[in-house]
Amino acid sequence: ATLGKRMRAVQELGRVLNETADGDFGVQRVCSGFGAPSLLVALMLECGEEREATRNDIMHCLAALTSFTTAAELSDTRLWSLLMRMLYQRDEESLMYAVLSLENMTRHDECLKMMRASKRLNALLPTLCTSSHETIAASASALAATLARAAAEERFEALQAELATPAAAQADAGTARG
Repeated sequence: ATLGKRMRAVQELGRVLNETADGDFGVQRVCSGFGAPSLLVALMLECGEEREATRNDIMHCLAALTSFTTAAELSDTRLWSLLMRMLYQRDEESLMYAVLSLENMTRHDECLKMMRASKRLNALLPTLCTSSHETIAASASALAATLARAAAEERFEALQAELATPAAAQADAGTARG
């Protein structure tokens, strides 16, 4: 298919996905397993990230698609690299779609771990949370809260494990004496 036809398909897919309720099982079955996020990354490469019109259409579709694809497809390093580059865009629309994509990706533990480990993302989040663009600020704040909650849960689980270990050792020692 020509580039024009593929871009029209991307625009239509983005529109349809935005009109679909998150978590729609039928849409998830259609969108998952075909590498759609990777195909969008490849299309972005072909069109060029510098072209605002195609960049925003692809990012819009990607933001919608992240609600309906699997963690394995969203953990792709090329997709992650594209999203990180988009966080540095001066174009607020591309930036907004990148932040929305990341917020949607937090539904998957694998993606959440990747985000928590990203020094670049964590360094950018405070700036994004104070953006003058309402949607960017709200999405970035929700993303930051999710990452903070995941970090707190991980620390709590580690503390529970640490506290349980001496108690279990003491119980074993008491049983051995008795």
